[in-house]
Amino acid sequence: MLHRHKDPARPGELIFTGWKLSLTMNTDNITAKSPLKFRKHELLFEMMKIFNTCDNKDDFISLMLQGMQSRTGIDAMALRLKLFNDFPIVASAGFSSDFVESGRYLWGKGSDAELSHGTQDHCYDCICGMIIDGSIDRNLNCYSPKGSFRSNSSDDPHIQALLSSGSRRFMQQCIAEGYNTIVIIPVKSDELTTGLLQLCDKRKNIIDDDLLAFFESCCEILGLAMRRKNTENSILKANIDLENIIEQRTIELLKTIADKEKLVDEVNHRIKNNLLIISSLLNLQVMKESDKNIRNALNGALVRINSMGIIHQRLYSSRDLENINIEEYVLALHHRLLSVYKIDPERVNFTLECKGIAVNIDTAIPCGLIFNEILSNSIRHAMVPERMLAIEISVLKQNDLYIIEIYDNGPGFRKGFDPSTDGSLGMELIRELVKQLDGTMQVFNKDGLTWKIAIKKENKEEKRWNQKTS
Repeated sequence: MLHRHKDPARPGELIFTGWKLSLTMNTDNITAKSPLKFRKHELLFEMMKIFNTCDNKDDFISLMLQGMQSRTGIDAMALRLKLFNDFPIVASAGFSSDFVESGRYLWGKGSDAELSHGTQDHCYDCICGMIIDGSIDRNLNCYSPKGSFRSNSSDDPHIQALLSSGSRRFMQQCIAEGYNTIVIIPVKSDELTTGLLQLCDKRKNIIDDDLLAFFESCCEILGLAMRRKNTENSILKANIDLENIIEQRTIELLKTIADKEKLVDEVNHRIKNNLLIISSLLNLQVMKESDKNIRNALNGALVRINSMGIIHQRLYSSRDLENINIEEYVLALHHRLLSVYKIDPERVNFTLECKGIAVNIDTAIPCGLIFNEILSNSIRHAMVPERMLAIEISVLKQNDLYIIEIYDNGPGFRKGFDPSTDGSLGMELIRELVKQLDGTMQVFNKDGLTWKIAIKKENKEEKRWNQKTS
């Protein structure tokens, strides 16, 4: 076992048991008598500044090495990072291009096949491989407690003993390049070695224990920074992938929507044409009929078709099947009925209180037909020559109900008329439509005629569930 200590009587020498090595050299003035001196806090500040301002990981590594070399004055630095099953040099500062290329990779370059491709202790060449594997010899004082390698002289007996041990293939490029100080520090993440920082200088004795501990701390910071950068890059990549997926899906969705809109336009166009054809046929039939009752029946059918046409027009204009404005529909229906029955608008005092209530298509269509039947009845039967016709409509929300009230100041129903049993087409249609809406109907035949209809407010979630389970 070799032990090293300083002899107080010989401050210029290192004494080993069984060895004596003088630090005095006669070639090239490259011997340092004291460790490197630089402002450590300024170097740390610069590293943090580079880390926080540089988004690209490769640029961050290169700038960091350049900054460390500039601040410390060390001749050369290189950083290896794990890539698949090797630790290639990914950035360097101060090393020659030939040096970097010849020593870029560490994985099994020996001539021995078992040594080159083994999976135990000799996967990687050189001293770097020993740091990665953790196969360091604790008997040699060139290793720190944290697993770093340090040599302040290429002819250190401990280094020579290591190189002659034959434990693996040692490339000895650093020594061949004339470097005396060689430091290799592991960069770890979650206790796993993910990289190596290599420092080389032709001067001797420039890295003491304090400086080694400082560089080890820098590598710890670098490991955390690399981990954070990798996490940020992974998140960024995931976000980019997600944005690309969303963009692609959005394009597909927009195309689908455009195709469906074209189809809806075509369907609406055909519905509109069909309603116009039906209305024209009925008008022709009304003109040819001489029987008053048949003419009235055909006119009633024509009015109902017109009412459905108004609803369709509203749907076609808004394309929102969940929010059809009742107020707009009732106003349009009122004006259409006045036109169909040739009533002067000046003779009708029409008021509507609706407060922007909107319903879905399943409620709008039966509601529209109810309004059509009642308003048609008022316009045809409630108007008398001696006074103006008054029609008042209100639609209000009350808890889970829509309350519809329709009033006219006409003479009302004839004596003995029962709206709950009357067999006319209009009354039967109103009763069935109210029933379809889960509603109730009351008729007050006093001082005019008042209809009060309460229908259940649609529950969209319940409706969807019923549709799914039916």
